[in-house]
Amino acid sequence: MKKYIRTAGILGLLLNILFFSSCSDILDVNAYSKITNEGIEDSDKGADMWVMGAYNGLSRMYVYDEFPRSIELDNDYITGPSWAFGELGAGNFQGPTNQSDAVWKLSYDLINRTNEAIYHIEQMNNVTEDAKNNCLGELYFLQAYGYFLLVRAYGAVPIYDLSINQGNDPNQPRQPIPVVYAHIIDLLSNAKEMIYKNNNSSYKEG
Repeated sequence: MKKYIRTAGILGLLLNILFFSSCSDILDVNAYSKITNEGIEDSDKGADMWVMGAYNGLSRMYVYDEFPRSIELDNDYITGPSWAFGELGAGNFQGPTNQSDAVWKLSYDLINRTNEAIYHIEQMNNVTEDAKNNCLGELYFLQAYGYFLLVRAYGAVPIYDLSINQGNDPNQPRQPIPVVYAHIIDLLSNAKEMIYKNNNSSYKEG
């Protein structure tokens, strides 16, 4: 009887050791619902993933019709029902219906995404120089587009050189309109020199 009790005790001990030693492995699960920063490889493909993440900011602007289309219309005069144009049509970008909130929030979301992507791509060591330059050029262009939307709607706006994740203070002062446009021109000038030309073998449409 003692022999059986001792055997059962040893088996129980072994099972406990096996269970608790593998518990940490059970808890270490892969993230399938999103891609973490650590999950992006240091390669040309990884750099492209950062750029695609920034481009996703554009889909947030337009896919649900949250962004006021009137800002993008090529017209000097537009008209419509008061619920649609009562504020924007009168030049009021701070009315109680928050029609223009998306311009501010989503443009700065796009800018923050590009700053975050720029930071991580610049840290990569295994990306070919041409691919890295092209990725950074696309990000500079996207950032310029965000500031272009903002300065036309609000005039003086803050400029962010880093993402919030990289320690940038979110409470930046507004910069004068000429400073914002100068920043946009700098971004576009850099983008022009860095993005693949359409006669480059690595250039892809879309």
